[in-house]
Amino acid sequence: MAYTYYQQSGQPGWGTNHFQFGPPPTPAFQPQPSWGGHDFYSAHAATADPYLFDHAWNRVREYGGAPAGGIGVGLHEARHWHRRAYGMNEISYMDAHEIGHAAAYEAYRTWIHNSSMYEPLSGDIERQREALTGLAVAEATRLIQFSGRALDQYARLAATEAAAHTASRAMGNIVPDPVIEEDPSMSRMRSMMTFYTLAPGPILDTDPTLVTARIRRLVFLGILGLIGGAGVAAVGIINLKRADGSKTAAIIQIVIYLLLSILSIFGLIGAISRRLGFIRSYFSMLVGHLIFSMATGIFAIHRNFKDAPKYISDCASGSEDPDVLKTCNDGAALVKGVMIGVFIFAWLLEMWACVIVLKYNRQLAEEEALKSVVKDTESW
Repeated sequence: MAYTYYQQSGQPGWGTNHFQFGPPPTPAFQPQPSWGGHDFYSAHAATADPYLFDHAWNRVREYGGAPAGGIGVGLHEARHWHRRAYGMNEISYMDAHEIGHAAAYEAYRTWIHNSSMYEPLSGDIERQREALTGLAVAEATRLIQFSGRALDQYARLAATEAAAHTASRAMGNIVPDPVIEEDPSMSRMRSMMTFYTLAPGPILDTDPTLVTARIRRLVFLGILGLIGGAGVAAVGIINLKRADGSKTAAIIQIVIYLLLSILSIFGLIGAISRRLGFIRSYFSMLVGHLIFSMATGIFAIHRNFKDAPKYISDCASGSEDPDVLKTCNDGAALVKGVMIGVFIFAWLLEMWACVIVLKYNRQLAEEEALKSVVKDTESW
């Protein structure tokens, strides 16, 4: 098994981020020209259960090899999970999908380091995609055993499906190379394709355009929260004297929006300086603020409904005129509707802000993690 192979390889640093990978273990089987994905799976899997491959491969075909719903990841991220699982011994802290990505990358390494894997399949890319997927699913069944979840059927399905999608995406790195094609001394396989190297680049969705867009959104949210929170709090303080039965709710809302204004400063600093600590603090406080805001908002709405009869009574001033009473009732209903609408809009906006901040937090966390990762010794 690849996991124990690296563990017992004698290479210094296993279990730390200083471990350097050598070539992967040589497969213990020889593919035949007639083999398909199921054969590669059966030859390498830790279990004879064919359902795991059938399920994963059907899911890949269902989505045409696309990164279905974020299940499959690119090679940069897969390489990151591979190092954590096979080199840093953090597999017990990884979820099933991450284990699948790691297994897919190990299958990819096996594929590119052993021409015997793909040469029997000639140049048929789709057959190779199916074969690499079978190899990745099989490796996932092996790797999941070291996570302590070997008997967890859900974890096995999640890991094998993630491995299948990631392996399918990895085949996108096998492309025609016109320079090699012009060299008649190269073998037929190498003249038809080359494997792109993992040049330094973004992981996850850290494309420069997306990064810039996220920073802009975060800055916008910070400015909106700072100005909006301070403005609403100021208006609330001015109108506080007019509040009667709902004074408690009004004071709570003033405090809420003042806190939002203060929290937004963290967001602005974190977005501009790209500091992970500030972004993490901002996200945690933003989630806490959202929960507190929803609780106090519901209380404020309750107080408004409870105080509605008093508002109508004060509005009517003892009048029994039906038109006056109708106007007062319509006014109370309008206030209720506007209040509920404003609260829901504010909560949805803050939820959206939490999603944006969470994505940016993950991006910065991945960047920090990769700074400490030592490049492996693979020959690309």
